[in-house]
Amino acid sequence: HYPLRRQRQMCIRDRDSVVVSALESPLVTLNDVSHFSLEGMIFEHSRGSALTITDGTSCQIAGSTFRELGGEALVITGGKTHRAVSNDLHDLANGAIRATGGDRTTLTPSSHEILNNHIHDFSQWLRTGQLGIYFDGVGQRIAHNSIHDAPFEALRQSGNDHLIEYNEIYRVCTETGDAGALHTGRDYTWQGNVIRYNYWHDLAGPGLHGVTAVYLDDFASGYQIYGNVFYRAGRGVQIGGGRHNLVANNVFIECNPSLHLDARGLGLSLIHISEPTRPRLI
Repeated sequence: HYPLRRQRQMCIRDRDSVVVSALESPLVTLNDVSHFSLEGMIFEHSRGSALTITDGTSCQIAGSTFRELGGEALVITGGKTHRAVSNDLHDLANGAIRATGGDRTTLTPSSHEILNNHIHDFSQWLRTGQLGIYFDGVGQRIAHNSIHDAPFEALRQSGNDHLIEYNEIYRVCTETGDAGALHTGRDYTWQGNVIRYNYWHDLAGPGLHGVTAVYLDDFASGYQIYGNVFYRAGRGVQIGGGRHNLVANNVFIECNPSLHLDARGLGLSLIHISEPTRPRLI
């Protein structure tokens, strides 16, 4: 235990010092690495990302701290069954975690898991477009995370068959209107996603459209949203067109409104759908 205790003492002693980094590449890069674990690390003071994982299988990043970084802190690209577990990610210039993987053509899941992480005070330099967790592809599980205090969105999702459960999301989108604590949309084919048993609270933002807790934007389809608690969460759930979305057995308290529904996608708003997924007009 001595090296870790000494490291903590050094951080306390030097916490008021000024650090300037010229490093733009990731601190650690794992390419085609499998069955590897990094635990109890501190990643800090870089202009780029802390850690990138590309392809490979079953790498785990656990119990580590990511702070004072210029790029997205942790980036997972491709591979299968990678896990980010019980990490603290905070005081970040841009986003915290980006994870992609799986094959959407065959709906083969990546089975990546982002679990029990504490993410806050991100997007400190770029105030929009930087996320707590961005996940794309097929079959990821985002669970038991706490995400709070940021000017932009906590979660941005694309792809299929993701499971978002047991997360606590609050005080995000504080500087952005027409935004969602979880935001997705503009593709009919992102189906099979489940959003359940999460706690969304204390969400308020500027602008005409404010903040939505779960924002199924522009034709998002095939979502199941159930068992969530929405407390003072702006618009609780917004369904902007789309098909086959289920909202059931949730609790809404002091939301305005609890549920917003509209029929966008039947007229000129079709131009917002990307070419590969735009329905053919006959």
